[in-house]
Amino acid sequence: MNVGDGATEQLPAAVDPLPASLLTGVDAAVCRALQIRSLRHRSAALELCARESLPIGAVTAAFEQIASNWRACRAARPASRSMQNWRWRVPQIAIAAHNTSPEVMLERAIVATCERLGRTDWSNQVPVASGIAGPSAERRRAIDLVREAGPGHFELVELKIASDTPLYAALELIGYACIWLLSRGERGDDASLLLAADRLDAVVLAPESYYTRYRLKGLETVLDTELAALGVAHGVKLRFRFESLPDDLIRPPFLDQQIVSLLDARRRL
Repeated sequence: MNVGDGATEQLPAAVDPLPASLLTGVDAAVCRALQIRSLRHRSAALELCARESLPIGAVTAAFEQIASNWRACRAARPASRSMQNWRWRVPQIAIAAHNTSPEVMLERAIVATCERLGRTDWSNQVPVASGIAGPSAERRRAIDLVREAGPGHFELVELKIASDTPLYAALELIGYACIWLLSRGERGDDASLLLAADRLDAVVLAPESYYTRYRLKGLETVLDTELAALGVAHGVKLRFRFESLPDDLIRPPFLDQQIVSLLDARRRL
């Protein structure tokens, strides 16, 4: 249509850009629910944990945002996800010489010890979202450690030693649990044991000193209750908890017996 004939030119409707990640917008949505300014700032986490009454809705906010991103990405790229997502038992033991991250060193030591001792209940670096938001998107997004706790029952473990805060670690892990729910809903007959499971525990695991500044009982209770309710709505059992390790067991050199002792020393915070 010519502009000169007095009619208004029709422009194409704006199209919302696809999210770059399944977790796009999740931090902001959770911060609104918790009434804090940041998930990453220690001062915000300390202030939240000090409250007598905690806001509810963080898990719902996270799930709704991730589900919205999931629907957009799956509609645009229905066949783009990696077959490696939610794989079970492909242990990653190698560690680059320049990688001195204490979390990575301990994670690799745990899995290497389990391999040497013939234990098949632990694995690590399990991809969760590779390829869903794009061919090369989120290839490095993976769960630190995963434990098979029993038939149909797995634990997703976020290992922390000196990075981030317990609040950030908890919501990061709950985000992965939400992605598991959505992935499980599209599982096929050849689904991995992880996606075929009907019980999943989200566990933040850190040394005792990591938690000392925070009052976490109320936060743990709220997140566990909300995650359990989300699981019930999807026909599965979901739980959340903080667990601690003795500080004297997290430093190298890591001997096999030390690692076994470390795994046996896990306890509810």
